[in-house]
Amino acid sequence: TGERALTLDVEQALYRVAQEALSNIARHSDADTAELALDLGPSRVRLVVADNGRGFELGVVPPSSLGLTSMRQRLTEIGGTLEVETRLAVGTRVVAQVESPLP
Repeated sequence: TGERALTLDVEQALYRVAQEALSNIARHSDADTAELALDLGPSRVRLVVADNGRGFELGVVPPSSLGLTSMRQRLTEIGGTLEVETRLAVGTRVVAQVESPLP
């Protein structure tokens, strides 16, 4: 929802987060539905990628798992945050948020 310009670093980070989240869904979730939403507010951008897959336990993700780590790192570099909500047998929801003034 919404429409506005983003800085290149924000645009690229959100693209890569969406790409990684969708890749994780395809590889690991056994989901039959995935949803992607992008909300472009006047000073905030919010990306949500959710699935109805098997979910996972956040505390069990090995440190060598690069997907969540790389998403979090990309957002940290631009002042953003990443939240991961997951429940076994229900699915996973990844929320990336960046305070992003107009370029």
